[in-house]
Parts: sequence; C-alpha cells; structure tokens
Amino acid sequence: MRFDDSDPTAQEQDIASFWGRVFNPFSDLTHLDAAFSDGQNVYLFLDDYVIRYEDQVENDQVMMSEGFPRRLANFIPGLPEDFEYGIDAIFKGADNNVYAFTNNQYLVLSPAMDQVLSSGDLVSKWGLVRNNIQTSGQIDAAFTGLDGYTYLFSGDQYFRYSGKDFTRVDEGFPHTIATDWGGLQSVTSAFILDGKTYLFAKGKAEYICYSTHDYTIPDANFPKPFDQEEYWNLPASLVTAGFSDPDAVLIGLDKATYLFKGNQFVAFDHLQRWWSQPQALASKWHDLEFDHIDAAFTGLDGKTYLFSGQQFVRYSDSTYSKMDDRYPRNISTHWGLVANNIAQLRRIDSAVVVDSRVMSVDASGNQVETTTRHTYLFSGNQFFRYAGTDYTFVEEGYPLTIRTALQEEPRFKNLKAPWQTVVDAAFADERNVYLVQGNNLQIISDSASRSYDVGEAQIEAAVIDEGSLYFQDQETWYSRNNPEMETAQQVEELPPILRDVPEFYQTGLSAILQGTDENTYLFKGPNCYDLLLHNAYPTGEAWGTVRNQIVEENRVEAAFLGQDGKTYLFCGDQFASYLPGTVVNMANNAPLIDGLPQPIADHWGGLTNVRYAYVQDGVTFLAEKPDEDGNFHIVRYSTADYSKPDKGSGVYPVQL
Repeated sequence: MRFDDSDPTAQEQDIASFWGRVFNPFSDLTHLDAAFSDGQNVYLFLDDYVIRYEDQVENDQVMMSEGFPRRLANFIPGLPEDFEYGIDAIFKGADNNVYAFTNNQYLVLSPAMDQVLSSGDLVSKWGLVRNNIQTSGQIDAAFTGLDGYTYLFSGDQYFRYSGKDFTRVDEGFPHTIATDWGGLQSVTSAFILDGKTYLFAKGKAEYICYSTHDYTIPDANFPKPFDQEEYWNLPASLVTAGFSDPDAVLIGLDKATYLFKGNQFVAFDHLQRWWSQPQALASKWHDLEFDHIDAAFTGLDGKTYLFSGQQFVRYSDSTYSKMDDRYPRNISTHWGLVANNIAQLRRIDSAVVVDSRVMSVDASGNQVETTTRHTYLFSGNQFFRYAGTDYTFVEEGYPLTIRTALQEEPRFKNLKAPWQTVVDAAFADERNVYLVQGNNLQIISDSASRSYDVGEAQIEAAVIDEGSLYFQDQETWYSRNNPEMETAQQVEELPPILRDVPEFYQTGLSAILQGTDENTYLFKGPNCYDLLLHNAYPTGEAWGTVRNQIVEENRVEAAFLGQDGKTYLFCGDQFASYLPGTVVNMANNAPLIDGLPQPIADHWGGLTNVRYAYVQDGVTFLAEKPDEDGNFHIVRYSTADYSKPDKGSGVYPVQL
C-alpha cells in the first residue's frame, strides 16, 4: 500500500516506510546495560528503556512482547530517580525478589516488579566476604609452611599468602579451618619443629602433625590428645608459671623456640637442651609494649611479626633489638585483606542466577545429581557466588578471577575459551547461560540436547513461526513460551503461517517443513501442501527421491567385478556397488545396490568420472574420460582394498 499528500511536489511513498514507526533504541544494538530472566520471560535493559521476550531469544524472527519497549520509570512504579536513567545489573533472586543495581545503589523489588521493597548502599550488603580478621582484628596463630605459603588463623578461618607479599591474601581465601586442617575447629598455635608441622587446637587439648610438605592430609591417627607438660618437657617451675599452655609459639630466626605466656617468654637453648628462665617481653623484644602475644611467625621476607590483641609489630633484625619504624599497627589495616572489586569499584556490572547441576557418587556407589541455585555477581575482572537464598556473605572461596576460574563453574564448564574481559550483561534459562560483552553474545549450553515434560500432550507436529513455538496436540494447536524457562505457559492458538491455508491443512498435520528455499511445506496423510504454490500434490512425487545418475540417464559408463567380490557400476560423477552374490539371477527381481549412490571423487583416488574399469592379473585399473588432448588420469589397486590406490597412482596424465 502507498500514500501521497496534498503537496503537489510530494512523491508517492510506501505507508510502512513513513507511518506507524516506533522508537526502538534496541534496533541498532551495540551493547546492553543489563539483562535477566524471571523464569518465564527475558528482559533486556538499555539506557532508560527495557524490552521483554516471551519466546526463546535464539528463535528466527523472534519479536519482543507487545507493549515494549517501555521506559524504566513506567515499567517499575516508584523507581528512584537514580535508577530511571539506567540499570547496571539486575537479577531475580533465589528468594523470588528482584534485585537491581546502579552506581553504588541497590534496590529490592517485589517478584512482579510492581513495588520497591527496600534500597541501600551497594557495598553495605553485596560482595561481603566473611572475614574474621577484618571483623575481630585479631590473629590466633601464624606460621610459614614447608610448602612455601604463609598461614594465618583467626577464629574458625585461616588465610593464606604466597611469597613475601602480604598485601592481599591468596585468591579464594579465607577458608574454614575444619574443612582443611584435620578437623580442628580453631588453632591457638602453629609452628615447624624438626621438619614437622604442628597445629594445636584452641580451647581443646589436641593437635595434628604433618611430616611432609603436603598439608592436605595429616599424619595417621591425628588429631591426638595433647599432654602439654609432656610435650614441651618443661621443668615444674615453668609448668606452674603456665608455659605448658603457651599463648603463642615462635621458631625464631636464631632457631630458638620461644613460648609466650602473658607478659613473659621462655626460650629453648638447643645447645644446652634446656629452657631459659621466664623473662619480660621487652627484655628481648626491644620497644615492645604488648602485655601478651597471641601469635608470632617469621616470614619469607626474613622479618618477624608479633600479634597482640588488634595490633602487631615487626622486627627486621634477627636479634630483635629494634622494632621497625611506624609500629605497632592495626592488624585489620594490613592483614586479611581480600581483593574485592565490588568494595573497591563500588559497582556490579552484571548478575545471573542459575541452577548448578553436579554429579556425585553416594554411599552406595550410585551416580547422584545435586542441584544448587547459585547467584553470580560480576564486577570488573572478578565474579562472586552465593548459594541458595542467603545473601549475607558470598560463598567461601569467592571472589575469583573471571579469566582463570569461570570455566570451572558447573554451568560455565562449556565456555569454549577463557572469558577475557568484563561481563556487561548476563541471563540464563534452564539449559543456557548468555554472556554479553559489547556487541558480542556468547551462549554456554549445559548440554547438547534436552528433554522437556509436555504432560499428557501428544505432539504430532511443531513449528517456530514469527519467533514463537507452536505444537499440534491431536487436532488443536498451541503456542508455548520458551521451553527452556522454569515456568511453561501455553495457549490455544493457530500458527500465523497456517491461517491462510485451506482448512483441511490447518490440523491433522504429521509435519511442517520450513525449507532452505524459504518455502513451507505441510504434510498430511499421503499429500503435501506447498504454501508458495498454494497447491497440494502426492508427497511421493517430489519428496524422498534419491539422486541416481544410473537411473536418471538409464545407462552405465563403466563396470567391473572387484577383487573384493563386489560389483561396481559408474555413471557421471556417481558409482553404485552391489554386495557379493547379489548380482546372480536377474531374471526374477532387480537387485538392490549396497546403500546409496556415492560420489566418485570421494572414493576413487580423486577421479571425477570413470570411463574404463577392469581387473587384469589381479590388479584393478580405473581411468577417466580423455580430455580434448587425449590425456586422462588412471588409478591402480594391487589388492582387494579399494580404500587407497597404489602409491603414485592417479597423479599423472596418460596419453591415450
């Protein structure tokens, strides 16, 4: 349809090129701000607009839901002004509430996104790592391990450092002590003596020992009860003074063993093989004003650290005669610091909620699938993970670096290559995770295929039409939203492609084919309806035929009985073969070839046709048709194996 206006100079135009056009900021999409799935639909956010998809976003010609795009302010009632101009990240939590983030703010929305439930400062709630050193400011024990790592213990957690740099703890820490240190719940002292590593429980008379550099498994029969007096072999006077239950233990740079108790210490003289008398802390540790020592260790940097309450000091010389400048310092400002982009950048780039499925073996040896709902937050080059509905702290072992660790996550294991940059937006369904960066979309599928529960429906035909999935249940058509979604919805509806065909071909179909020729074919009973021609014809007239040049041209150009007992016939660029004994008595029924006609070029040494074929003295020869100059190629087989011609065969022209 066309139109023109009253201006005599105006030219006639198509109506659709001028009228009814809708502003759509997503039409030339180069990036997304955020995305999420509510279990039924997918929402995409760009600047101050949002669109919604009810169908699978990968479907051909998929269209956004009616009534979209919409402005954020109109889509979410009561949206604070800071959020009206764009959302950085959004997800529907495991608790069914919807969480939205922009700049340094977060919102909690009702499941229907029609009410703002609460709001707050981003870093006050999100990306929090449970960290005993930061909350208590105290360290219970510390030592430098035989494996080259430095370990600090605080409450029920331990922290690990690599090398001489104590600026940040290693990625993935802190961890819970009980899971990694022989079942101890907490540690009061830890040290290495005579090549073995000892850890003593806090508040409980037991300890564990490691005789190797491997701290994954303690020595056999540990943990063991601890007899403090016997272990240290102290004289009665030191036992009475309490040194059998020391506050801390240090193996010094001078190789002496120091036990700390209250404001005193004793040292073991390895030459005399005996303990010193109790001495005041300051008599050895010059300038020290601490009234007790909680923990002490000598680091790989050659310096000695003493911890007391919420403070620590450092000595760089082996005689401890001078405390380093600007000490003591607060423990929490230096120790237990975790690299945390949410806290440092005050921003969440994207978020996604997935059901992680992990296979494990139960006590009976059976494979069992365990499903956990995980929430992922992406910030800069890190990702954070929560389990279930508890958003108080991130899971232990997080945050981690996207590039090195994301592929290890259950729902990201099929990521083809490490993700090299930030994640701008993310959303997921039951099988796929979608990651967006700039104008690139990467889809990570949990599996190559998936089965779906359709209840009692008896699906006889299905089609994707105008981006929506339709299926025929007996004589009725239904449209269904994305089957990968957690919540499935379907309504009775005829596919648009069937609305203009004869009523006979609207139901009772056995199949619908959307061909590569951009035509659609409807199959019902013995007939096929061609939508382009608006015509029906017997299916067998056009479908199921095999390209067969021997039959089509009614001739054979070459043939031979092979050394393998098979009979070979050639015509054009194809050949057919018959199994041994098939071509015996042709007076009754025509024999059937073995399989289908096949291309000559794929099987006969690169020949494209065969004009001559014969066997002579046990050697098989095949030759092409001669060219205009009389040249042709020939291949030779000296055995009954026709998978590979003789060496040098077929690479030279032969003059006829």
